[in-house]
Amino acid sequence: MTLLMTKPQAQAAVPVQAGASAMTSNNSGMMQGNQQEAQETSLGSWRAVPSISYNQSCLQVIRLFKQNPEAPCMIVCDADQMPTGIVMRDSFYRLMSGRFAREIYDQRPVIAIAAKVPMIVEQSQPVAEILQQALMRSEADFYDCVVVTQNNQLLGVLTVRDLLRLSAELQDETETRREEMIQDSHRHTQDIGSSLSGVRAAADVTLQKCRQISEWSVIGKQKLQSVHSSYHHLLTDMEKRAELMSRLQDNTAGVSRITDQIADLAGQSSLLALNASIEAARAGEHGRGFQVVASEVQSLAKQTHELSGSINRMLNQISQMVADTAGAAAAALNEIRSCEAYISEGSQSFHQMEQAAGEVSAAGSQVFTLTEDTSRVLQQIQRELASIQRSTQS
Repeated sequence: MTLLMTKPQAQAAVPVQAGASAMTSNNSGMMQGNQQEAQETSLGSWRAVPSISYNQSCLQVIRLFKQNPEAPCMIVCDADQMPTGIVMRDSFYRLMSGRFAREIYDQRPVIAIAAKVPMIVEQSQPVAEILQQALMRSEADFYDCVVVTQNNQLLGVLTVRDLLRLSAELQDETETRREEMIQDSHRHTQDIGSSLSGVRAAADVTLQKCRQISEWSVIGKQKLQSVHSSYHHLLTDMEKRAELMSRLQDNTAGVSRITDQIADLAGQSSLLALNASIEAARAGEHGRGFQVVASEVQSLAKQTHELSGSINRMLNQISQMVADTAGAAAAALNEIRSCEAYISEGSQSFHQMEQAAGEVSAAGSQVFTLTEDTSRVLQQIQRELASIQRSTQS
């Protein structure tokens, strides 16, 4: 807060000349327009008062005080209008009202009798600083006017009443600002509280979602473990089946070799039966019965050879079917093994997801706890602000 400059025509302080007529003319011009009233500024005020020179006599000052009955003092200024002394009305009148005082002091310069060194402040100084300086004065000077200058040029004075008014204005302004700060702080804490409520709600939702994700991850992991177990059993069963197919293929090959041997034996039996028929024909009548037996053996050998061929063809078909089945089983086994790897990777992913969900859930719990603590602190601050506001209003 500062004392701001008033209108130039209202703040000019004109020195009083030696002649009574000059004093009257100068002071009437200076005091024109109700100059003793406080000249308002934006934050404070000062009073315009007459200025006197070094050689003004006490008699001239008495006349000047009579011409300006509301002037609380007069300011002694040098030729450059710089204030150097102050003559307070009350103390000056007390001095001049003594016995023989008029005869002693009337013609003497007032600067040597009643002038005091004033407290001088610049109009740009903060009001709080001016009030502090005024309070630091001695008791003898405490009720003297404070001289206000601008660039060391006299503007006016501040009385004790003016200082009290400035103090009251400063206090009112301080209280107003304090009230505004309290209201702003209250609004800010409400906004922060609303934001924290949103954060708390979001943290709560995040916590619930993380728990759901964690539960789903556990369930998915369990399902994959079940699938992995089923695939493992299926893989074992397929491996056994592949082994059985291999053994069946080997047995089929063995049976095929045996049928080949039977076919060879049938061919040999057929040749032996042919030879026996020839020998029986040579024997004539005696070999007729042996010829019948040889013919039956040849027929049986032929049938046996044909049956061996049929069995071989069937075994070849079975062998081909076993080979195709074994190939398909091997391909399915490889596919199952690759799927088992995918299942293992999926189980690992679910495990990582479960861990991540746990970490996010822990972080969400921490955020939720922090927002709860911060909300409690904000509520305490709001209660304290409300208490301060009530004490200020009361």
